[in-house]
Amino acid sequence: MVGRYGALPYEDHLFGDGGTQSVGLASVPADRVFSFMKRYLILATLSICLVLLSAWLVSFGLDQRRVYYGDFEYAEQDIRALSRLPHVLYGFGLQAWQELDADGAAKLFRQVVARDPLYLDAWLKLAEAEVETGNRDLAVKIAAFCHTKISRVLRWKQSHTLLAHDLGLQDIFRHNLNYLVDRNKWLSDIFYMLDVHTKYQTDSALALLASGSRPAYLAWLMRWKRDEAAQKTWEAIEADGDVTDELLQDYVHFLVSQKDVAQAALLWRQRTGLQGMTNASFEDKIMGRGFGWRMHNSKAGKTWQGRRVYGQSLKGSHALRVSFLGRENLDWHHIYQIVPVTPEKSYQLTYWWKSKGISTDQGPFVEVYSYDVRGLYKKGPMVVGSRDWEQVTVAFSAPTDCHAVTVRLRRNASLRFDNKIQGSLWVDDFALILKEPELG
Repeated sequence: MVGRYGALPYEDHLFGDGGTQSVGLASVPADRVFSFMKRYLILATLSICLVLLSAWLVSFGLDQRRVYYGDFEYAEQDIRALSRLPHVLYGFGLQAWQELDADGAAKLFRQVVARDPLYLDAWLKLAEAEVETGNRDLAVKIAAFCHTKISRVLRWKQSHTLLAHDLGLQDIFRHNLNYLVDRNKWLSDIFYMLDVHTKYQTDSALALLASGSRPAYLAWLMRWKRDEAAQKTWEAIEADGDVTDELLQDYVHFLVSQKDVAQAALLWRQRTGLQGMTNASFEDKIMGRGFGWRMHNSKAGKTWQGRRVYGQSLKGSHALRVSFLGRENLDWHHIYQIVPVTPEKSYQLTYWWKSKGISTDQGPFVEVYSYDVRGLYKKGPMVVGSRDWEQVTVAFSAPTDCHAVTVRLRRNASLRFDNKIQGSLWVDDFALILKEPELG
């Protein structure tokens, strides 16, 4: 059929041989028609999906913009609008918790963990909220669940330990306590929590602490000057066989600082076998604590210098050299050692020294005075100018109840115009000898 504009495209051969010969729909193979429809159906489906995805992205972007700028409040409409964002719900839960709304906080934290089961912060806060709402058994189950997930994870250990303390979960508390101590994390907080947990009962605290955790606990007790608890902890460490040289020095230093010199001296002698002075010939490094040499001053290095020197000793390999730099009229008393003694016994302190170019009328000398009681002061001769090695002796008797004396190098300030001391002093080979009573 020929119309106004020619043969129509849908005409077929129904008109016979004399009809129009145009190509019609019926002449197109069925598989091509199906392929055509399938192709356009897929494209249409993809287009719809992209439109839906674009709408979701727009909505998500607007929500993220609100979250980024904090353009929301703790209100029902904002909670519903942002409920698909677990971290925002968690923030709402924290706000409810801070406003003492335990029921509202628990509800929000439940929504968070329902959307993100591995949101451990929300689980832990949910347990706290459940305790406040009276669901203690559920809180215990949550704490146990968290323990299976974070038993070896540091991030949540502090809050999880506090939760175990609140719930009385002894095994979890013990595990977390020793985990944190072993990694040297939050020791002050965790030991304070241990004290509260055990009601300040040292025996109970030691029962919860692993043997490897007890030295750190002892250090904490010494820092707070808790004598009795420190002694019990020290005895437990001794029983464990975990006493190191450094720990011994720290504990003896603590006892000396607390004026428990008799106990410190007994322990020091038992552990080291030393009698009299420690490191008397300066062959070892200066300890700076306990019964060892101590050397300190804010002006050290600016007006004077003191150090162990090699190859300048009377005997052995080392001596102590003190150099005065000629910059100040020093009232100097910054090198000393606390030495255990027996009350009412007589002693003889000997030492060797030499000098080079010690100026002014006031030179260094050695003094001895009682540490834990009053009543003793002795001093040796002063050295000025230059001298070769010579031995000096200072005799004294320990007063009643005196268990330690201080042996100190000293220089008094000069009253003369030319008073800025300079020069060097070497000391070596100290010895404290107990004098036996004479037979009469």
